[in-house]
Amino acid sequence: MFREEIEQEYIVAMDGTEYLKKIFTLDMITLNEDRHLNNLAVLSQGNQFVPAPIFDNGVSLLTANRSVNWHFPMEENVRRVVARPFCGSHERMFKYFGVGFHLDFPAVMRWLKKEDESREKDVLIYQLQRYPFLAR
Repeated sequence: MFREEIEQEYIVAMDGTEYLKKIFTLDMITLNEDRHLNNLAVLSQGNQFVPAPIFDNGVSLLTANRSVNWHFPMEENVRRVVARPFCGSHERMFKYFGVGFHLDFPAVMRWLKKEDESREKDVLIYQLQRYPFLAR
């Protein structure tokens, strides 16, 4: 009975593919290790469900990653990243779902030049250089 009431009140069919493409593209660039099923969400909007804004990116850019050792080269630290929730590899999830967005690399680099030096900035630049096909 409850399911029938929900189906009558809401359009329950929602294709989450584009949402997942965006999330997994962002997670691949930022090396987010904390994507799990509790931070993939939908919102009720009127009589339908829509993807929630992307949230909980706190364990990104090698921040708060216990396996990182800054005595090792960047490449080694990046290799230690474990992607969640599905397969452990950002690249495998990205290849399966496809490109979620492209970046204006010149604009991103201009923005980054204005930012203070930091490890996170270095990681982001490193990652952007790994994925030039995301440039538009």
